[in-house]
Amino acid sequence: MKTFLILLMTLSSVSMFGQDWTPKISNTTYDLNKVDFPSPQVGYAVGDSMTFLKTVDGGETWNQIIIPDTFPIFDWNYYFDIVTVEFINELEGRIAFNFSGHVLHTTNGGWAWEVEEEAVNNAYESPIIHFENDTSGLIVGTGPFGGYYLTKYGENGWNSFWNISDWLGDFDCFGPVINDIDFYDELGYMVTDCGLLLKSVDYGYTWETIEFDTELSLLSIHLVSDSIIYLTTSEPWEILRSSDAGNTWEMNNNNPTFAYPTFNDIWIESDSLGFAIATASANTYGVIKTLKNGLWDLYTTVDNPILNSVTCNGPNCIIVGGDGLILKRTIEQTNATNSPLANDARYKIFPNPSSLLLQHNFPLENLTQMEIYTIHGQLITTYTPSNQIDIEQLPKGVYLIQLHYQDQIVSKKFIKS
Repeated sequence: MKTFLILLMTLSSVSMFGQDWTPKISNTTYDLNKVDFPSPQVGYAVGDSMTFLKTVDGGETWNQIIIPDTFPIFDWNYYFDIVTVEFINELEGRIAFNFSGHVLHTTNGGWAWEVEEEAVNNAYESPIIHFENDTSGLIVGTGPFGGYYLTKYGENGWNSFWNISDWLGDFDCFGPVINDIDFYDELGYMVTDCGLLLKSVDYGYTWETIEFDTELSLLSIHLVSDSIIYLTTSEPWEILRSSDAGNTWEMNNNNPTFAYPTFNDIWIESDSLGFAIATASANTYGVIKTLKNGLWDLYTTVDNPILNSVTCNGPNCIIVGGDGLILKRTIEQTNATNSPLANDARYKIFPNPSSLLLQHNFPLENLTQMEIYTIHGQLITTYTPSNQIDIEQLPKGVYLIQLHYQDQIVSKKFIKS
């Protein structure tokens, strides 16, 4: 295990965001490729050689769960690197292996698995899984001989397969790789090598091609809302932002670092808070940039050049990378859980679960705004203060509602049935 040197480059980050990124013991030296937190306390990290880690205390401690190699897929498959993980709640999730053509599914937090052979009919390179809820998801990847492939998950399981290459027309790019995918409700984007951006407005059923600079690789994308999108490219320093659902883009990285980093992943809560992780041009160390009030004016260097994935849920933010690297940062927020109103038993969210209207009896006085988030911390919509919210259009799943008062924030979990 390497010794990680974390340098604080500006003191203002302490007052704004609390403690700096601190290393946590991962109990592995294999590269970690992806991290996912379905709740603020429960998270999962996956990596090479079938590495599967779990935390139940917000990323403070991690334990490895051994995935049995007795599945028939391991009789012939020599690719044991887990490259993607997606959990729809604390217990149910999926992982996929690089080049394997198979997906494993768990409903008990990783202690038992089943093979979903119908999810993939090809040996995808770097597959990516995305789920909106327990009845709507998809997996995308690049075929072994080129071409983009997608399989949809619905109420009847994995049942729809497309060769996305049919939508590319005459676009000329040999062997492009899908690097990332993200959705906000039905709107989604897929980013690839060769400057190719794919857009869907029906959660992956159809796609249109948007051509960027063909000399660039598009590396990561994050949809903050149905209009605000962040994108990183292989061009050093480059973070792009769109405020019109991807129709136009502008350079967003106002304060480039001297390291000429290439940003591998990005996580954005809003224009006021986000993180981008990168490898410096000399491949000698990693760079973490912080978005603060619309400006990327803070950065930290890490004595590990491989930073692969970043995510946050609630106050807990996690980065994973090479040699078993796990870094954690706790964001200082108005403490919604411990606010006086949140702990007052007289006030409730009801009915819970609900299918049509969500109501609450919290006071309207000094209530300035109401927001609904996915369980992954993605803002869905904002409401003016009221005692009820129409949630009929939300897909089934678990969500967070936040009530913003002048002096506190109340956060409550609810289920859309």
